[in-house]
Amino acid sequence: MDPFLSPNTLAAYSIQQAKNEALGILAGIHLSHLEQEVIAKFRELSPVSRQRVARGIQNLVAPKQGGEKLPPISQSRNITTGGIQ
Repeated sequence: MDPFLSPNTLAAYSIQQAKNEALGILAGIHLSHLEQEVIAKFRELSPVSRQRVARGIQNLVAPKQGGEKLPPISQSRNITTGGIQ
């Protein structure tokens, strides 16, 4: 902080910081609630649907993290039957 800021500016800055922190906490709570809902819906899916959703998520995330893109579902191993789909 600049030592030459007025008390009003410092107070406004402090209030804004408090608001930002409160919004961050509320956003975290909201995201946590949404995450729980998504997990609950995921658990309701069939094993094959779970695999497809998981593969889609991996394909979205892996390239962004420098990983390699996974093969399409049609070429992946089906964990429920033990064979190739």
